[in-house]
Amino acid sequence: MKFEFYCICKIRRSVSCLKSKVSPSSRSRRNVAKPLPDDARKRERGRKRSHSREASKKKDVRRKKKRSKEEEKLVQVGDTIHRRYDVNRVLGEGSFGHVLQCDDRQTGRIVAVKAIKPLDRDNYRNSSRHEMNVLVKLNDFSKSCKNSYCIEALEFFEWNKLYFIVFPKLGDSVFNFIQNNKYQPFSVGQSTSIVHQLCSAVKYFNKLRLCHTDLKPENILFVDSAYEEIRQDNRKIYRRILDTQIKVIDFGSATFEDEHHSRTIQTRHYRAPEVVLELGWSYPADVWSIGCILYELLTGKCMFMTHDNLEHLAMMERIIGPIPKEMIRQSPKTSLFYKGRLDWNTSSSDDQYVRKHLKPLGQYWFKSFDRQFRLAFDLIREMLVYQPCKRLHIQDAFSHPFLQSVDVQC
Repeated sequence: MKFEFYCICKIRRSVSCLKSKVSPSSRSRRNVAKPLPDDARKRERGRKRSHSREASKKKDVRRKKKRSKEEEKLVQVGDTIHRRYDVNRVLGEGSFGHVLQCDDRQTGRIVAVKAIKPLDRDNYRNSSRHEMNVLVKLNDFSKSCKNSYCIEALEFFEWNKLYFIVFPKLGDSVFNFIQNNKYQPFSVGQSTSIVHQLCSAVKYFNKLRLCHTDLKPENILFVDSAYEEIRQDNRKIYRRILDTQIKVIDFGSATFEDEHHSRTIQTRHYRAPEVVLELGWSYPADVWSIGCILYELLTGKCMFMTHDNLEHLAMMERIIGPIPKEMIRQSPKTSLFYKGRLDWNTSSSDDQYVRKHLKPLGQYWFKSFDRQFRLAFDLIREMLVYQPCKRLHIQDAFSHPFLQSVDVQC
């Protein structure tokens, strides 16, 4: 009797284990990251988990060796760097190091100083040298241009086993402004100005045969982020930026045409489909990012709020349409497709989320009576074309009616 009971229990455990390993719909149902709601709290948390190529490389270094307390605080408030820069505030911290607000004893100006990780770490050293090289070339080339819309490096130096880059002190990033404004969108006119400058910057990069590879609202700073408060309906208050002049920052991941092209670039939310599908990339990848940024300026929402390749592509199909067959055939990411189509479960809760929170670009165009708003979404449509060869060229963007009202300054 005991032996029979033992056999029955063993059989039940085996069947249970088998069921857990095999699902009748395992081909169509995948373990994808749960999509984040579009409220500010989840959005903010989602942004912190997104990483560009450079951040991913640095994560591997952190796994090999834990950072000491001294490295966690490279330079502290109250320190004086290089007998010249008095640190009075930490502006930001990241995997690369710290960005510090300092008083320049020599000029009396307030500057932003980027302190990069200790020199005995090869990845950080190579990355910082690369960024310095890019900034030097940008500075030299900018002499022949009225406005490059790129941050200017004032000084480079090594001190106390750290690399430092000194920049002019600018205002808030576009992302921080949206965040502090409770995700209120910018006006169409302000969006036009910001995107025109961003396109001018990318055109400038292309003249140098350079791709930024990490364009996003966090890497676009206002020169002056002063604002006025607008009362709406006698209740709601939002901020209106007074000056939309911008500068593009963070060239740590920028890549020249003749350099090695990493397989993965760009922060997830602004990543082009050719990068997701590992088909190789070039200048059009930056144009895709601009299209995503313009959408965010006009709506206050991130277009592709996801952390999963499959869900990302499903969102693209919802907004833009089916992925071209030739891209599917050429992609080495075969696990994302089944019988020539995206392997996405259209009856899942994930798909319900995608359909609820995202809509085709054409619906924005047809439902708006504002001509400039419609033109903006027409420009987004031309920038968010799957095939890089058919995507709007950055030079042609200035001929689009949405941007023609602004004079090109570069």
